[in-house]
Amino acid sequence: KKMGNNNHNNHNNTTSLFLGPTGGVYRISRHPNYLGEVVFWTGLFVGGAPRFGKSAIAWICASLGLYGIYGIMVSATRRLDQTQQETYGGQPRYDEWRKKGGGGGAMFPRVW
Repeated sequence: KKMGNNNHNNHNNTTSLFLGPTGGVYRISRHPNYLGEVVFWTGLFVGGAPRFGKSAIAWICASLGLYGIYGIMVSATRRLDQTQQETYGGQPRYDEWRKKGGGGGAMFPRVW
C-alpha cells in the first residue's frame, strides 16, 4: 500500500521504491509481455491468412480480431504506464529506465 499523497515526486516513499526489472527484454521494451501478445496474435493472423482465400468475411473478421487485440494491448500499456508514472515518477532509476525503454512507445522495442 502506498503511503503519503499522490504526487509525482514521492521518491522518499520507501514502500513505492522502484525495483522493477530493467535488464533483459525490459531494456528495449517497457512492456514486453504486451508486445509478445501482439506478436503471437499477429503470427496467428499471418499463419491463417492463406486459408482466408477470397472470403471477405474471413478477412474482415480476422482483421477486426487482430485490431481488437492490438487496441486492448495498447490501452493496457497506457494504463500501466500511467500507474507506474504516478507511483514511481521522480525516482532516478525509474525515470532513466522509462526514458531508455521502448523507443517507439512503451510497448514496441527500441531498434537502434
